[in-house]
Order: sequence, then structure tokens, then C-alpha cells
Amino acid sequence: MGKDNIRSGAIFILIVILGISLLTLTTRFIRKTNKETKEIEKRITGVQKETVGASATNPQKPEIQKSKAIAFVKNYILTKEGFGRSYLPIGESVDWFLNAMEKGFKGKVERIGWGAEQVEDGLWLVTYNFKETSGSSQKAVWEANLKTKKVICKSKTAEQIGWCPDY
Repeated sequence: MGKDNIRSGAIFILIVILGISLLTLTTRFIRKTNKETKEIEKRITGVQKETVGASATNPQKPEIQKSKAIAFVKNYILTKEGFGRSYLPIGESVDWFLNAMEKGFKGKVERIGWGAEQVEDGLWLVTYNFKETSGSSQKAVWEANLKTKKVICKSKTAEQIGWCPDY
């Protein structure tokens, strides 16, 4: 009878330990999922806030407007006809593409950076400039309409580096 009590106690302790382990793993998973959800919400909220550009009723300094237009494009997720939705937002896709170029050609890509020019109230041309390993300059151009919350590729380079497949 003593051995049965010891076995029962050991089984009980094992169940408690497994339960605690499962609870710990579940908690970690929930925290990770919540963190990812918060990052997505932050990205979406940031895009919504950035769509409030300067106008006659909402004047802002030109540099602030420019930064918001660039951030809007960098956080936008393109959809390509025949290919679907990009796996990454434009900004991350650009980084992914340039990193892949460097690895593929085993050379350094000169990342010149982002720029923006206001066309009219709420409408911006956002650019990303870089030099390939061969030295040729490249410019990707997107049209960002902050009123309609849409981004359109205006150059072949923008189409190529702004959309990332789901590998």
C-alpha cells in the first residue's frame, strides 16, 4: 500500500509539473502573439495617423509632412496583379530585396535613401534611391495618396523592390 501511495504522489507531482510547463509555454505563446499583434496594430495605427497630412485646416511643417508620406509608403502593403498581396510592407520589402542583391552578387549596394515630393494636397511622390553593385543608379517611385490611403508603383523598380513573395 505504501508503494501505491508513492506512485500516486509521483503521478500527481508529474501532472502538476506538466501543467505548469504547459501553462508557461502557453503564456509565452500568448505574449509573443500579443507582441506581434501590437506591432501590427502600431503599424496600422501609424498609417492611419500618417494619413492626416497638412492642409489648410491642418497646417504642418513641410519636413513633418514629408516624413509622414515616407512612413505611409514604407508601412503600406502592396498587392500585385497575378501575384497577390506582398508578404512584407514596402519598407521591409526594399530592405529584403537589397539584402538579397548583396548576397546574390556578393557586393555592396549603396543605399542612398528615401525621399518625397508633394504633388498636391495629400498626394506625394515617394522615392527610394540606391546604386547597384555595378554602379548604376536606381530610383523607385511610388505615388502615395494620403486621402484615399492608396499607394501606386510609378516605376518598374518600385514594382520589383516594393513587393515581396511569401517564401
